[in-house]
Amino acid sequence: MASPCVLTGGVVHTMVAGAEPAQALAWADGRILAVGTDQQVTDEAGQDATVIDLAGRTLLPGFIDAHHHFSGAVIDSVAVDCSAAQAPSIDALIERLRAAAADVPPDQWLVGVGYDELCLADQRHPTRSDLDRIGTSRPVLLHHYSFHEGVLSSAGLAAAGIDRHATPPRAGIIEHDRAGEPNGRVIETAYSGAAKLAQDSFLRAQPDDFLAGLQAYQDQLFRVGITRVCDPLVPAEVETLYRTAHQQKRLQMPIVMLPGSSTGNLCPPWDRLDGAITGEGPEDLRLGHLKVFLDGATRCAISMSLGQLGRSALGALALAWRARSLSVLHEAGDMSFRLGRDLQVRSGVRYLSREQSRDLTTQACDRGFAVAFHAIGNDAVDQAIDAFAHVGSRHGELPPPRIEHATLLDVDLAKRAADLGICVVSQPSFLELPVFQSMPIPPGLRLLGHRTMLDAGIRVAGSSDAPVASFDPLAALRCAVSRRTAEGQEIQPAEAVSPAEVLAMYTREAAYATGSLPVCGTLEPGKRADLVVLNADPCTTHETLDALAALAVERTIVGGETVYDADSQ
Repeated sequence: MASPCVLTGGVVHTMVAGAEPAQALAWADGRILAVGTDQQVTDEAGQDATVIDLAGRTLLPGFIDAHHHFSGAVIDSVAVDCSAAQAPSIDALIERLRAAAADVPPDQWLVGVGYDELCLADQRHPTRSDLDRIGTSRPVLLHHYSFHEGVLSSAGLAAAGIDRHATPPRAGIIEHDRAGEPNGRVIETAYSGAAKLAQDSFLRAQPDDFLAGLQAYQDQLFRVGITRVCDPLVPAEVETLYRTAHQQKRLQMPIVMLPGSSTGNLCPPWDRLDGAITGEGPEDLRLGHLKVFLDGATRCAISMSLGQLGRSALGALALAWRARSLSVLHEAGDMSFRLGRDLQVRSGVRYLSREQSRDLTTQACDRGFAVAFHAIGNDAVDQAIDAFAHVGSRHGELPPPRIEHATLLDVDLAKRAADLGICVVSQPSFLELPVFQSMPIPPGLRLLGHRTMLDAGIRVAGSSDAPVASFDPLAALRCAVSRRTAEGQEIQPAEAVSPAEVLAMYTREAAYATGSLPVCGTLEPGKRADLVVLNADPCTTHETLDALAALAVERTIVGGETVYDADSQ
């Protein structure tokens, strides 16, 4: 056994439920040896141990991001950054793409990422005509920040087989101009097919760039204390590259992979039922839940009464008046409203019928898959709960059933989910997305209802959905505690939670949601030495936003090895 290492003289939050803070921790050969008082731990480690003085700093289990598009972020790192900070207008966006085109081989797709129409000076989506200004010979794809829609150039539309006669797939939308021609904007599953073409183009031509990108990207995550990631959408070709990186020891970040369809990232994964199942693979590169989409992103599936719709419409008008902008009303125009026989008004995109979601969940569980449903709107959350209730005890022998996002729900849905043992993987940093600053929340629904979910008994895991939102867990902590948007607006402050509860979301609860709790998520003997050292204790320094903003990661340790040290930077 290698000589033990000891961290002593600080505050050690083990994140074991109900446990008091300890003073010290020791590890050897990548596993925790002891946790307790300074004296207990140094005695256990022995005289040959290397002792590091925490000098009052705080030690925690390494942060786990339970929903982080790690592979997607690596692929997008070679694309053109078209976020508002780099491209505040459509003209600026086009110029960035045109400048980058010279460095992209002519037989490959030119890809831009991150545009948000709400942040563009033009206050609209780009079109094929805009992208054709770059040139018409190569296909161009511009990803929306949500990664649920995008814009194609004329060559991109042709490569994707989309013309005026194309029939959109289920849950897909192809926008047309007044002349009946596709205007370039493709949404949900209509976007998914084009996105796969662009992704495959890059992976075939530049697999080594992807592998190098994995290493560079994981270093960014180590800097913010992340020591494990659940990649929530991994098609077969990316699974293969992950395994290559693991075999070559280029991947130090432990990854849980949620397999999805190879026909398109957003498509129902019927084709994946015959592959390797949940739990297979080495501990640091393991297969997790089967990923299934139930609704869209900005077109999430919402259900409300006529009264709720009326009050939401008034709220939208009030937001538009205060902002002196029609962008709120333009966004509402993207939604289609339908009145059901139950007098409920429904909007948004639904990927599967209730019967299909029950059938897919049953087949997946019988095959040996746990299931994770993407469900943002309350109607999709209800559908996910219905599917899990349908399979009943079949899911009980697998890792816990997951709902990704549950961004809009009510008290009744929270209680039903808790009764079934469903965990929710939430994204506190979504509060800083512009869409939620301009979105009228239907009365009775909770936006990122962390307090509602915890009070109902739901185990809530923390995550980022990066690159959609910031992957910094300390930034997420500030959002969840303050309930403030990027502009300082407070949203549903009653849903605020404590720093200790957020820390649990990003450690113990994220480990539970990913099926990793036996090996990480709490600081206990025998578990992996995945650790993060903070400059202060979030549980005692949260009286002001300034105190939360001053929190910083000073050291990150993965499997007993220091992978980030602020003092050496």
